[in-house]
Amino acid sequence: MQGLPHYLEENFDISFLSAFKTHAKARYYFEILTHDDVLLLPEIFWFSEEHSIPFVIIAWGTNCLFAFDTFDGIIIRNRYAGYSEPYGENDKKYIRVHSWEMTTTLAIKLYQNYSISTLVPWVGLPGTMGGACIGNAGCFWLEMSDLFVEWRVLDMNTGEVSLYKKEDMYFQYRESILKEDRSQFVIDMVLDI
Repeated sequence: MQGLPHYLEENFDISFLSAFKTHAKARYYFEILTHDDVLLLPEIFWFSEEHSIPFVIIAWGTNCLFAFDTFDGIIIRNRYAGYSEPYGENDKKYIRVHSWEMTTTLAIKLYQNYSISTLVPWVGLPGTMGGACIGNAGCFWLEMSDLFVEWRVLDMNTGEVSLYKKEDMYFQYRESILKEDRSQFVIDMVLDI
């Protein structure tokens, strides 16, 4: 196809992306591992818009059930993980977390490595921190909106990176401003832990 970005893999088996392991393939596939990969997203977005090809961004696939043999579009898998050492400002502790970091894994690591128990209620909560931000996830009386300070978001339509503060998010029960805006990609976030 004309204008096909060279880094898109074609006819890619995506069965492993579904927690249910349903057999399926994607016409195109791309995996985000680094910040440089994040910066390629606008080109993929523009390609999908120009050729009217749908795209879906998936992290762990905990809520995915593929009901097709081949997805005639682009599957983008976000695997941009990691987090900073906790740091303090004004008698508070903060951490910067990349969007693919798992909620349960982060909760356990913070407790084991730093004796920080803030996220312990989330042990067992499926999904990623990026998804938790978009959907204001939570359980046991702790929601993302209780921890959220800011996040960096890539607008795939323009290629611009924006910083959103808590007051910009319009958090509600399982909602945020980005839940319906598919052109935005959460790069990372700062949490008050």
